Amino acid sequence: MGGQMFRELKARPLIFLLIGLILGINFPSWFPVWALFSVFAALVRSMPLLWSALGLLFGVYVSYLHPPPDKVAAGSFAGTIRISSFPEYARAKTVCSATSSRGSLIAKFSGQQSFGPGDLIQVSGVVNAGKESNLQVKTWTTETKGYLSWISALRIGAIRRLQELYGEEDASWVNALTFNYPTELSSENKQALRNSGTFHLVSASGMHIWIVAVVINYLLIQLRLLRTWQIPLIGVALVLYCCLTGFHAPTVRAAIMWLCFSSAYLFKRSPDGLSALMASAIIWLCFEPNDA
Repeated sequence: MGGQMFRELKARPLIFLLIGLILGINFPSWFPVWALFSVFAALVRSMPLLWSALGLLFGVYVSYLHPPPDKVAAGSFAGTIRISSFPEYARAKTVCSATSSRGSLIAKFSGQQSFGPGDLIQVSGVVNAGKESNLQVKTWTTETKGYLSWISALRIGAIRRLQELYGEEDASWVNALTFNYPTELSSENKQALRNSGTFHLVSASGMHIWIVAVVINYLLIQLRLLRTWQIPLIGVALVLYCCLTGFHAPTVRAAIMWLCFSSAYLFKRSPDGLSALMASAIIWLCFEPNDA
């Protein structure tokens, strides 16, 4: 049993690459140890060790490209910030990551605001001490809109349009299912979902990505499109859906996993779910190493 399991793992080198990547990101100061391990792996010519060594060295490189953000000291704040993430909407506030000349922080604006990565905003407010530097913004003025701000505007417009069409209560369910925006649900509905273990159904997740992909794939099959056209068309649809969810982490990872899984056909390989999962995790950590 153990030998068969090792052969299955050995046939999937991305597993060893991911393990090495996570260790390299979390322990970059151990670079001399990882370098010696890499030399040892090269001498013994073991493919699992070589893939792990490659992940270790690449993890160290990624960690130095994305160092941990500096905290901003608590107190009053006034200056220009650059939005670095798509916003989340919670408790009648817009929350997004931002950077400033004093460090990185989490900016919180009142109401639903249409911000996007790259926006330059002149703000004044108060930074609260804690695990993260939270900036409670009191006043703000947008200086420059980023090239991705249209995605946030599209998302806000869709949310408000649904509220006009269906009313606040019904629209809250549609928004939660579609745009990863469950905060408008009533406390009673949230508690009922938690008690039944179905809260994930009203938050855009990997399951939603696969449902979207399967439905579109079925429609394209009915249109008798070639498989080589189906995959890129579904990929475009998944990117658009990720835009509407504000590039929510679970949806992005699931979209990458689906594309890796389905693209095996293009390379005349058998699709492998575990390898696709590993590939999506590796790609995600290259851009968000702090999630390791």
